[in-house]
Amino acid sequence: WEVISPDLTTNDKSKQQSSGGQIYSDNTAAEFHCTILTIQESPIDPNVIWVGTDDGNVQLTRDGGKTWTLMNANIPGFPKEAWVAKIDASNHNAGTAIVTVDQHRLNDFSPHIFVTQDYGKTWTKTVNGLPATDYVRVVRQSPNNPNFLVAGMETNLYASWDMGQNWVRINNNLPPVSVHDLQFQKRDRDLVIGSHGIGAWVLDDISGMEDYKSVGSKSFHVFPQNRPGILYHYQTQMENLGERVYTAPNPEFGAYINFYVASSPAEPVQIEIRNEAGDIIRNMEVKEATPGVNRAVWDLRYNGPIALEGGTTGGWGSFNQGPKVIPGNYIAKVSANGQSEEIKITVKQDPRMNLPMEDFIAKDKVLKDYMELISHANTLINASTSIQNQIQEVKGKLQESGNSLAGEAEKVLNQLIEIDAEMRREPGSLNFRTKPRHREEIMSLMSAIDGATARPTTQQMTRIAELRADAEKIENSLRSFVANELMQLNAKLSGPDEIKINLERRN
Repeated sequence: WEVISPDLTTNDKSKQQSSGGQIYSDNTAAEFHCTILTIQESPIDPNVIWVGTDDGNVQLTRDGGKTWTLMNANIPGFPKEAWVAKIDASNHNAGTAIVTVDQHRLNDFSPHIFVTQDYGKTWTKTVNGLPATDYVRVVRQSPNNPNFLVAGMETNLYASWDMGQNWVRINNNLPPVSVHDLQFQKRDRDLVIGSHGIGAWVLDDISGMEDYKSVGSKSFHVFPQNRPGILYHYQTQMENLGERVYTAPNPEFGAYINFYVASSPAEPVQIEIRNEAGDIIRNMEVKEATPGVNRAVWDLRYNGPIALEGGTTGGWGSFNQGPKVIPGNYIAKVSANGQSEEIKITVKQDPRMNLPMEDFIAKDKVLKDYMELISHANTLINASTSIQNQIQEVKGKLQESGNSLAGEAEKVLNQLIEIDAEMRREPGSLNFRTKPRHREEIMSLMSAIDGATARPTTQQMTRIAELRADAEKIENSLRSFVANELMQLNAKLSGPDEIKINLERRN
């Protein structure tokens, strides 16, 4: 080590005394004075070092500590005995620094931020838009946009897009908490907030905020994807220790789609995801976009299967999501207020995994086959449910009128329930009490394949043929029932009470 400076404080000995009286010394470690609080080396020039003290000094060296210059006289409105809480040395210009002064210990709760862009020759106080009774603890400059600053205050978080000339509050869901420090994560463009008492907070992917001014006068804009969507392997399928140790939520899984609207759209914002072949693989919508920067998150999944219509299925529930896509390039088309823009979306595999692309392709093909089977099963279940509900209603009418056909309707209904029981358990059944049914078999295998970062096993791939045969058998039973028992019942019913049948697939 070598000394590279003289004492950079005022070294006022009157403020370096023991605290307390003759009976009890009240030295709690809060009494230190004439102390350096912040040292910032320029990321651009290592010879440029800024120093701030708790007794009102801002010092600068441009030659690695050989000579130092006191800045105080150059800073207009610089408080006497200023507590220089933080200095942020610019990532863009070695001569730029932002000084934050916190004077609340001297009963001054107003904000103090000073900016220089010429190595301290001239300074500007930049507090326009900040609350007059909330003091500033830290200001940081974005490494990606030199004009974008964020200020952490005692109860607020503010941002500026013009190098501090104007400030806007950006607390969002952050409580009114003291923000003691801020750090920009350059690569992923996250903002990390160190609070006093409510832990660390993270604004994930603030590229839309940093690049907000690129919108210009446009009424609609989609920002380019900042970071790829990662097919992370969920912790519930892997190491589980973190679930018990950490309580903060992870960033949302998937690819972020950031877009700007000048006014709230009258209709939901529509998003189409297409693969490289141009096929639409996912449709999404944002129902309540608000003026400013909005975010949609694609969960890296295909559109789901044909949905079940109403009620519960018994057993595994609805399972209406599609499988995850494979790594590659995709296109997102965002439409709002009659305008559309497209951006490229990159999806990558979990960096902890090393699955060959041919295995992803094999997995993708098998999952699409299973999706087709689920859609087929859901179509048959929807038809069965519709027919059962209609028979129940007709049977009730027949019973009320004393018609003898009520018994025949009951018999036909029970025959359909037997066929239905091959497709799914009776709603409310416990999984471990009865055998798994056709739809559960499909979902169980699909979940196992989709949840593993591995090529499907030989058994998983060959099981499809067996499940297709089961599906054909069930469909034939249902069609035979419709063509015989149900048609015979319909022939005896009056027109309004006839059972309506639809075995065609529909989304």
